[in-house]
Order: sequence, then structure tokens, then C-alpha cells
Amino acid sequence: GEGEGDGEKRNKAWDTPVKDRLKELLSRPQNKICADCSAHKPTWGSTNLGVFLCTQCAGVHRSLGVHISMMLSTKLDEWNHTQLDVMDMIGNTRGNEKYEYHVPDEFVKPHHQEDRFYREKYIREKYVERGFMQRTRKPPKQNPTPLPPPPPSLKNKNKAAASNIGMVEFIGYLNVTLIRGENLLRMGYHGSDGETSPFAKLQLGNQQVQSKVAKNTCNPEWEETMMLCWDGIEELHIDIFSSDEHMGGHTLPLLYLLDEEAARVGGDSISSSGRSTRGADSVISDCPDLGSISEAIGEEEEE
Repeated sequence: GEGEGDGEKRNKAWDTPVKDRLKELLSRPQNKICADCSAHKPTWGSTNLGVFLCTQCAGVHRSLGVHISMMLSTKLDEWNHTQLDVMDMIGNTRGNEKYEYHVPDEFVKPHHQEDRFYREKYIREKYVERGFMQRTRKPPKQNPTPLPPPPPSLKNKNKAAASNIGMVEFIGYLNVTLIRGENLLRMGYHGSDGETSPFAKLQLGNQQVQSKVAKNTCNPEWEETMMLCWDGIEELHIDIFSSDEHMGGHTLPLLYLLDEEAARVGGDSISSSGRSTRGADSVISDCPDLGSISEAIGEEEEE
């Protein structure tokens, strides 16, 4: 484990030159507005794309997977100089010159209160399909009529209301490690010798990520880690598929993570940088549709 002295040194390094450099990058005019919508004061950064984003757009980036966008919070996470070098070299202006080089008229840039469906459609076209990178230069049109701000009575009323107005506030993120599946049922005639090619879909609220496909086996070895933002309320849904056939699933409550964090803070102090806590391993077993699936959930961070 990390000694108290090591933790103090790490936090001191984060609190001085690196933190000051991140603050300077965020203060630049080009980085004061989200790269993907019109929201002011972005609080997340994609350390491989080199752009700063608002909470809502960051939630969509999380669902794309770390192979597309690796997200860090400017408030919760610790940064290093290598990551800041990328942000310094690219930034929102240069990033959009690349990924929004030619935006068709049907893709109007989202405003800060855009609904989740269109926001995700735009971002996926921009970074996954890379549909705006070709042809002659044509910047996106800005939406001229943003929605009015939600009435105060609706703010934080409940998770349904927050979802409807696209203003879900996340308290941290989850690292979900999908390890393996054992003795899964064979489904139809998919794959050679009648075996399946299973993959997992993980859903947390409106976010969804998918594992790689394990070819022609009933005992897949995934060994894959995926990240999702968490609002402190939603349950994690895990479903296993082979081709388009649903093999089974399981719902995993996550509120115990808050109980563990509260108990830990009661006997120890949480650092100003939002030190992560390691959640207990959770094993899904004896599911008649699944056989057994082992997965570990960890690193839930709070402000």
C-alpha cells in the first residue's frame, strides 16, 4: 500500500506545477467553451483527442470507449505533464479544425441544453465515424435557438427529471473489469461446431459500452476494462449476446459503493484530489441463462 509520506508527495506534485498548468490551459479563450457544444467552463478533458468538454458531452465520450476518447475530470482526477502536453498542442480550436473540417447542413452543432439523443448522434459522427473530416472546409452551423434554462424546481428533483432535461450530474466514474464467462449456453447455430461467439453489453443509465467478441467459445476470456460515469443512483446492467441473440443478463446494484466510501472516510480523510476507492469484487454466479460470469468493479471517485 501507499505510505502516508508517498501520498503527501503525490498530492503536493498535483497541487503545484501540474495543477497550475491545467488551470492555465482552461483559461485560454479557445478552451472556455466545450468543443462539442456551446456550454461554458468545460470540466473534462479528452487526453488523446486533446479537447476540453462539458459534463454532458463527457458522458457521451465515456460511452464511446477509451479507444476513442480517454476522459479525465479537471476537478476529480490527477493529471500529468504528458497528458497536458497533448492538451497544449491541440486544444479546442485545433481539435475542431480537424474533426469539424466539413460539417453537413443536417448536423447543427449541439447547444448546451441539447437532448442526449442528438448530442450523442453528433459526437459519434464527429469522432467515431469521422464524417466531418473530409472535403472542403465547412464549419458547423450554431443552433440559433437554445432551450431556456430549466426552472429551479426541476433541478436535482429526481433522476428521471434530470435525464429528461439532459442535465445528469455525475459523482465519479466506475472502472468495470469483465474477466471471463464459464459454461455459457450454446445459442442456435452461430459459430463453428455450433458454438457461440459471446460479447457483453454494459449499461449504466443512458451510457452503454460493449466488450470485444470472443470467437467460437462457451468459455470466453475477455480480460477487458471499460469506464462509465455514475450519478450515484443508477444500477449496472450486464447483458450477454451472441450475434443478435440475448443469452442472459444480470443487474448489479452499486449503492454499496457509497456505503463503503462513507465508512472509509469516517476512519480516514479523502484527499483534495479525490483519491479513488477500490470497491469489493462482485461475482455473478449460478445464473441459469449465463452459467457464471466473474467481473470486478472498482475505482469509484467522489468529489
